[in-house]
Amino acid sequence: MSPSPPPALSEDQALYLFCLTRRSAASFEHDGLSGQAVRRLPVAEGLSAVVDAVDRAAWTGPQAEENMRSLGWVGPRATRHENVVERAMEEGPVYPARFGTLYSSLERLRTTVTAHVETLTAFLTRVETADEWAVKGLLARDRATAHLVEQTSAPEAEDEETGTAYLKRRKKEKEARRSVDEWLGEVTQTIKDTLMETASEIRTLDPQRTVKDDTDRSMAFNWAFLVDQDRCDALRQAVRRANGRHKPAGLKLRLTGPWPPYNFRPNLADEPSGGPEGDGL
Repeated sequence: MSPSPPPALSEDQALYLFCLTRRSAASFEHDGLSGQAVRRLPVAEGLSAVVDAVDRAAWTGPQAEENMRSLGWVGPRATRHENVVERAMEEGPVYPARFGTLYSSLERLRTTVTAHVETLTAFLTRVETADEWAVKGLLARDRATAHLVEQTSAPEAEDEETGTAYLKRRKKEKEARRSVDEWLGEVTQTIKDTLMETASEIRTLDPQRTVKDDTDRSMAFNWAFLVDQDRCDALRQAVRRANGRHKPAGLKLRLTGPWPPYNFRPNLADEPSGGPEGDGL
């Protein structure tokens, strides 16, 4: 089967990059952002790019800045981007591009990839047998405070709470609230050390401000792990054990994956920066 022909770019179009894969002549069946099927094009020795032709004005300049502020515009396109990358993962390892990565021409893309072909080839070899997994720590602070109070409180002898007992209990609650962060720091390090026994690499990410479907919890930590595929079950078991130990105290771990290995991609110095700035143009 012959490779997909390169898209003919007009002056008002740019080349949108979804991901890089190992070179393949096979067609790639998935709709892109333009409403047409994406193309898989050879871009360097042993490497192909999954691309689409998009309207340049929608992704660069004033119109792009407005678009990027609209969840209604970004949401479906980010989902389509992710769907294409995950479709490519079904066939083999990928180097996932950031959402909004554009090139002015196929030649510009080929120049960038060729300059880093050894690094990219090594990366694809590494992630062929390893997956990215996300682990988020979700803290119910009130429950954690109550747990610490329970751990430090002795049963009161009185059947009814006296004024003195009430003041003592309130004092312990204040002390527990102050010590939650200290407790959380110790527990977080222990969990991290345990999970790293199953992984080869970790990235510490910024905690998200909101937690979907868990409005009573805040995000205490946010990690990405690169895990060899024969160790994924060990990671799942380690997370289950940690939840069994710490969930009663208000800390719950949420494991998701496998994901495209965004957080473990090598840094390419002249890769476009992503977003509405008109990358590579």
